[in-house]
This record gives sequence, structure tokens and C-alpha cells, in this order.
Amino acid sequence: MKKLLPLLILPFFLACGSSETKVTEEIKIEKKEETKVKEKEVDEFLLENMLKIKDEATLKAKYGAENVKRETQLFAEGTVELDVSFLFKGTDKEIRFMWEDDSVNYSQPISVHCMAKNSPWHTSNGIKVGLKMTDLEKIIGQPFEFYGFDWDFGGSVVLPETYKKKYNSTCSLGVCDEQDYKNPAYNKLQGDASFMSNTKNALALNPCIADFTVYVPD
Repeated sequence: MKKLLPLLILPFFLACGSSETKVTEEIKIEKKEETKVKEKEVDEFLLENMLKIKDEATLKAKYGAENVKRETQLFAEGTVELDVSFLFKGTDKEIRFMWEDDSVNYSQPISVHCMAKNSPWHTSNGIKVGLKMTDLEKIIGQPFEFYGFDWDFGGSVVLPETYKKKYNSTCSLGVCDEQDYKNPAYNKLQGDASFMSNTKNALALNPCIADFTVYVPD
């Protein structure tokens, strides 16, 4: 009997080992699926991904022709007219495409722009509409320069060259809500002048990102 005992026990351990292996594999598969779901949720509104859209036709095919609108807009202080494409125009998800070919095929995106309040769109490093200036400073890693409000380039952020090369994006600041117009610091941050994010008036107002743009890498 003593000689038979190991032979009787061995199948038990083999069965247990097989069961544990199966459970482990199932857990791994579940975790992998959960990761895929999370990645999909995160990437759905990652603005850089929209630069992969080949042309306006692809945009319509993917999101529905009814959600894509073409408009002619003025740029360069009103001196240049360009045709652009909007996705989800007039909603919190609105974004604007500028094309290399903006007269025939409306293809080869140059940039994608976001300025909708409460927008879910964001960049890979956390830039989004409504982000506070002080939080933007943390993302950039240093104080930065921006232009005064209430003119053509009002609120434009002067990003460090090292940052622009890495992320290839721009952004502008504006008031976070209507009450900020009454803040005395707002009147001291106006016009064709530049200010640093770590100065007294800038910190007193602590404006938010009003819009941001991502560009096709050079």
C-alpha cells in the first residue's frame, strides 16, 4: 500500500496543477481584455489620433457625413481664407481639421484644433480645454510666457522649443469662467504684451486653456 500511495496521490497533484494553470491563464486573458477596454476608453478622445485620418471622406465614413461640416474661415489676422472641416460642429466634441489639400480632396491633415468648452478631447500629455495655467506649467516643467488677452493673438502660449519638438502642439489661455472678467488681474494682462506664468497677476487670475492644436510631426 505504501508503494501505491504516491501513485494514488500523484494524479491529485497533477489535477490541481492543471486547474491552477487554467485559472491563471483565464486571469491573464481577463486582465488583457480589461487593458484593451481601458486603452480604447482613453484613446477615444486622444486628439493626436485624429491626425491619422487620411481625408474628409474617411472622416465622413467613420463618423457619419451628417457630423462633418465644411466651412471657409479667415486666418492670419483676416488676410487668408482656408477651407476647413469640422467634426461634431456645435457640440462639446467639436474639433476642426486643416488640410494640406484644401481645395479638391480635402486630404492630408496639417492640424486638428479643439476649443469647445467641456470638451473630452485631450493630448497624450494631458492638455485639454479648461486646464488651469498652473497645471499647464507643471506639464511643461517650467514657467512660460503668454500674450495678453483681447487681441488677435490674445492668450497665446509661447511654448519652449524643447516642448514643441516633443509634442508638436500649441495652446492659448483665456478666462476660466465669466466671473474672471471681473478679476482686477484680468485688466492687467491685456493687449499686445507678454507675461510670465509665475508672475503676480498671472497667478491671481490663473487662466485656463481656451483652445489647443496638435500638428502633424515635421
